Order: sequence, then C-alpha cells, then structure tokens
Amino acid sequence: MPARRRRLADRPHAPPRSAGQIERRCRQALRRDRADPAAHHMLGLIALKRGRIEQAVHHLTQAATGDGGAAVACNLGTALAQAGRFAEAVSEFRRAITIAPDNADAHANLGAGLRALGRPAAAAAALTHALALAPEMADVRGNLAGALAEQGRVGEALAEYRRAVAAAPADARLHSASLLALHYDDGTDADALYAAHRTWAARHAAGLGEAPQHRNRPEPERRLRVGYVSADLRTHSVAYFIAPLLTAHDRGRVEVTCYADGVADATTARLRRTADRWRAVTELDDDGLVALIRRDRIDILVDLAGHTAGNRLAVFARRAAPVQVSYLGYPDTTGLAAIGHRITDPIADPPGAADGRHAEALVRLPGGFLCYGPAADAPLPAPPCDDAPVFGSFNALAKLSEATVALWARLLGAVPGARLVLKAAGLDEAETKAHTVARFAAAGAAPERLTFLGRTPDSADHLARYADIDVALDPVAYAGTTTTCEALWMGVPVVTLAGDRHCRRVGASLLSTAGLGDLVAADENAYVAIAARLAGDCERRTALRQGLRERLAKGPLTDAAAAARALEDAYRELWRRWCREAG
Repeated sequence: MPARRRRLADRPHAPPRSAGQIERRCRQALRRDRADPAAHHMLGLIALKRGRIEQAVHHLTQAATGDGGAAVACNLGTALAQAGRFAEAVSEFRRAITIAPDNADAHANLGAGLRALGRPAAAAAALTHALALAPEMADVRGNLAGALAEQGRVGEALAEYRRAVAAAPADARLHSASLLALHYDDGTDADALYAAHRTWAARHAAGLGEAPQHRNRPEPERRLRVGYVSADLRTHSVAYFIAPLLTAHDRGRVEVTCYADGVADATTARLRRTADRWRAVTELDDDGLVALIRRDRIDILVDLAGHTAGNRLAVFARRAAPVQVSYLGYPDTTGLAAIGHRITDPIADPPGAADGRHAEALVRLPGGFLCYGPAADAPLPAPPCDDAPVFGSFNALAKLSEATVALWARLLGAVPGARLVLKAAGLDEAETKAHTVARFAAAGAAPERLTFLGRTPDSADHLARYADIDVALDPVAYAGTTTTCEALWMGVPVVTLAGDRHCRRVGASLLSTAGLGDLVAADENAYVAIAARLAGDCERRTALRQGLRERLAKGPLTDAAAAARALEDAYRELWRRWCREAG
C-alpha cells in the first residue's frame, strides 16, 4: 500500500528538559501579562512536543501576534501542518523566509508543506534551496527524494535516498523510506529487495529483542487480546481495509486494542468506536509503547505499517508481544525476525520463492488477504461513454515506472483514437505535468492523447471522476490497491500484470477475489491484448458498469464477516503454536 504520512523536517527550538517547571513559570507569566509572546511561544513548544497540537497552535498563534521572528513562524507552521492545515502552514513558512531568507529550516519546512499540498515540484525547489544552505541535513535530503518520487522521477529519488542514508546511517525512519521507494523501481530485483530489508534489520534492530519473558497465559482456546499498531488510523488508504475488520471482529473470540499514532481526524473517531480499547500513543517513545503493550497483555500484536511513514518497527523489534504479525500496510517483508508472521494469500505471494524472501513466515488466507470497505459517500456509477475508449489510472506518479509508461504508450498505439486519463497529486502543477508529458512522448505517446487531473476536494468528487474512464490500467512495478478497489466499486474494470513479487501481484489478488481473473495478464503482450479487447467490447463494459458494484457487494472482497473469521482463525492457529512452544 502506498505510503503516505510524512513528518516535517522541522527543528523547533526544543523546550528545556524541566518542561513542567518551565510550563508553570510560563503560566505565571501569562497571569501577569496575557499577551506575553515568549511565554506563549514556550507553551506552544511544550504542547507540540507532547502531541497536543491544537493547544500548540493556540499558543504559537498568540506568540506570532507579537514581534515573533522566524523561529516563531516556523514553529507555528509546524503545528499547523501537524493539525493538517497545510496551506496555513505554508504561509507561515513563507513568512519565516521573508524574515530570515537564509533560514534553512524554514525552506525545509516549506518544502515539506508543499509536498503535503500535492505540489512536489515546488517542494523539490524549496528543499534543494534548504540543502544549498545546509547540506548536512539528511532528513531534508530524504524529503527531497520523496518529492522527486512524487513527480515520477524515481531514479533521481533513489539517488537522493542513497545519499541521505549514507549521511545518516543510524536514522531508521529515513532508511525505511528508502526501502519503500525501491518498490517503484523497475530495475530492483526481488532478491536485492529482500537483502535491502535484511540490511535495515541488521542495522537498526540488532540486539533490541533479547528473549523477553511474556506473562501471557498460554491457554490455546481462551479469548485473544489482539493489538493493532498504526499511524494510519485516520483518513488514509489503510482505513478502507482495516475498518471493516475492526467492525466485524467476533468479540467472543478477540478483544481488540488499537495503538494509534499521529493526528486524529473524523475517520479516527469512527474507528475508535469499533475497538474495545483505544490507546493514543503519539507521546510515547518506543520503550514506553512496549511497556504499555505488555501491561495490556496483548497476545497477538499486528503491525499495519511496515516501512511506511510513522512506523513503530522498533517496538516490534523489542518483541512487545508473544506473537507478532505484519499485515496490510506494506507490500513486503519487514526484514525483522522478531515479527514471526506476515498475512498474505496464495495469489499475492505464491508458495515457493516468496517464502525465501521474507524474514516472516507467510500465512496465506485462502479467500484473499484484503477486505475492502467502500467510501460511504461514493456516487453511483455513471453510464459508460459512447465516444472513443478512454484508459485511465488514478495511481500516484511514483508508480508510473519507465516500464509502465512504455507499456501504456504501446497500448495507445494499439488502440487508435484511445486516450489516457491520469489523475494524481502534482498533475495540476505545470512542471510536474510537463515532465509527465515528456516521459510519454519519449515512449511514443502524443500529448494530445493524454488528459491530466490533479487533486479533487473530497472523496466523492474523486470517485466521480471514474465516470471519465472506461478501462483502468494497473501500474506494473508497484500495483495499485485502493485505486483498484475504487475503480471496481465505480464499475470500471481494471487490467493488471501479475509480476514476480507481492507489490506486483496485489492487483491479481484483488481481481481474482472479485471474479475478474480474466483481466490478469501473464506478460506485457497479454496486458495489451486484454486492455485493447476490453476497450472495444462496449457490451461487456456496459454490463460491468451496471453490475460490478452489486457483484462486489455480494462477493468476498467486501465480505467483512468472512474476512474477519479467516483472520481470527489465522490468529488462533498462531496462538496455539505459541502455547505449545511456551508449554
């Protein structure tokens, strides 16, 4: 799954270690002068450090009304960004630059804010400026790599990640980001990808989990305590797949605790109601989170992040629970031997080579490893177009590898008059659009056959844009997941190529679960043939547009009860195995 939350490369002036004493003094100062900017600034920093974002915004806004300098503007921008108010944050970072043009942190934070607004080219320019002022900032170089990937410039992104990781070899999160980016690259083979993950584990997890003594009762048939750890229990792709399972879990079989990192939103509030216990853990460091999980006596601890942003893999490296599982949020091994198992299925990870490329033992659910929960505000599928066929992809530009661009250009050549609609963050930015046009032109696709759509204001409008396309195309280096499910829900068939690893086979898994296995291609020739044939088959496309949603609603891809039972059965077998070994 695509990754997604990013941390700003900020360096706010941290409050002193005796934060409690400083906080008391600041509040005394405010009793004397309610507008004291220095007191508001320090209280804002303390709140920011503690994850109390709205409180931080309040105090830093008050501080900025005084004669606040670049540091106040930067810190207010950071708080606004963490509250999801990115446009306001960018304004504050620009104000900081006006005050102090050579402030590298201000340029770095501006770049991160522009990335969050879906403006990767502008972000790359700001981040490049920051590095010109302070070349040693490895985290900023990592952010630049992310901005380059978001423009589809994956080769350049990987080069920047290599420089960043070399400059900060102890930075586990930066190293994780580089692993995620490797999946976008056509040229990274599966064995090299596995070796890269094992290198991460050797560097960042060695010695963290020395055989802890868990006090969980080894009773194989008792109700299990299951814990889910994620930074994405919010409006995020992960929520579409974990929400139906949380709702459908049999509370007679499992007790569910969610360990939620990051800023909460409306989706968080909805998910919170589906858990037996909810732990907001943003303020906890890794050792503190491990201690909490052990106090909660979690039996099965499930990582929903892998190497995506905001992960807490260091908690799993410390063996916080007796049975640890990787699931859903990452298309590969974590590289951690401390995570004993990874949930997948026989199509996404066929038995054989995949087993040797995982530090975890693969647990294959026979009915597919994903359960999709469609957006409640999804509009009804629109009637199919009568004009020339339109192909489309709503995947991130980072997934449009060179092989993908070449294949789609070849398909346009095989279907005269067909067009290709691309929708992604960054495509309403002139520089990113021009770069994309140039890539397709180099592959033989004329610009007039391409249509670009950028971000849309909400989920309903995003889904409504599927009315513009007849056949959705899955990228080949890193297939879509949420985008594939969205297309199917909107009545649009998807063509995918089954590759040699999970991130290139998840489309095959989804389409097979949806009963559309004939749209899975074994090679590029078959991909072009399937897509061209479907584009010319108006009768079938009309039938799919009219009936695909009902088919999905009644089928296994959205059957939350069945998916939850299969997952619970897998947890139970893993628990029985642990009990036998512990006994």
